[in-house]
Amino acid sequence: MKPFTRAVFAGAVSLLGFLAAAPLRAADEKPAATASADLWTTDFEGGLAQAKKEGKLALVDFTGSDWCGWCIRLDEEVFSKKEFISEAPKSFVFIKLDYPQKKKLPEAEKKRNDELAKKYEVQGFPTILMLDGDGKVVGKTGYKEGGPVKYVQHLGELAKRPVLLAKAMEAKGADQARLLGAILAEMSPEEALDGYPKEVDAIIANDADNALGLKAKYQAAKAKTILGEKLQDLYTKKNFDGMLAAVEEYVAAAKPEGEELAQMLMHKLQINLLKANFDQAQALVPQIAKAAPGSVYDKKAGPMIEAAKKRAEAAKAKAADIKVPAGESK
Repeated sequence: MKPFTRAVFAGAVSLLGFLAAAPLRAADEKPAATASADLWTTDFEGGLAQAKKEGKLALVDFTGSDWCGWCIRLDEEVFSKKEFISEAPKSFVFIKLDYPQKKKLPEAEKKRNDELAKKYEVQGFPTILMLDGDGKVVGKTGYKEGGPVKYVQHLGELAKRPVLLAKAMEAKGADQARLLGAILAEMSPEEALDGYPKEVDAIIANDADNALGLKAKYQAAKAKTILGEKLQDLYTKKNFDGMLAAVEEYVAAAKPEGEELAQMLMHKLQINLLKANFDQAQALVPQIAKAAPGSVYDKKAGPMIEAAKKRAEAAKAKAADIKVPAGESK
């Protein structure tokens, strides 16, 4: 944030007014933000050793502290709240691994954090891993709405999940699929596939005729995950036609409806914008509205096209303003 003298002055005036009205805090009572900061260590190995010694789990926050909106929200809505600070340390030791864009980390810390992100296959931020004292993954989560009390409950359930899953895996056939499906039902199929691939494969194998409706559910999640990986690969190669073909192939095979169909149509719209095919993108807007009226895709489709047009016009105007040095031509 850039410092502006007038803004700082106005902030100081507001702060004085706040302090005049605020109750005094006991000398030994720490502000929530300070207490939250005191919970976390950046020493990964030391944190694991402490967790093992105290018989707790390590909660590892892979975060982008100065750029990741969801990371910042998780800190503000959960980690800095007294309900979290008072309850969560009873079960966890807290480790924070930062991947900032503005703040500079010591080179050794940056290297170690990069190595850990690679080791634990962190794909996005925030990623919250629950590890035992030996560094084995017990659970994985991220930002969740609902505030600190709900998040602490969520962590408690996540900590128990490996025991429940292990017991369910002892069952056979459809019973195993049903028990596993019930345990994983609280997360999306994509989250289940990402965190518990072995258990998802067992569900698919033991609901072979889809009598429980679980095989189709998780196979669809697998297909969507494969599509995402394919789109990412094609995007890095700037193969936008290939991206469109991949989405159309998925839609033809999966036959999605409602919001899922709208999501696929939105993918096509975005790919057309990458190609600067504004007419084709515009033609998808009513299709999105028909598939999922009032959805986030319906609301964002039109504004997304207008924003892309403005960026294209600005880029064109900037290119036209570039002065060509004497003796050279564009």
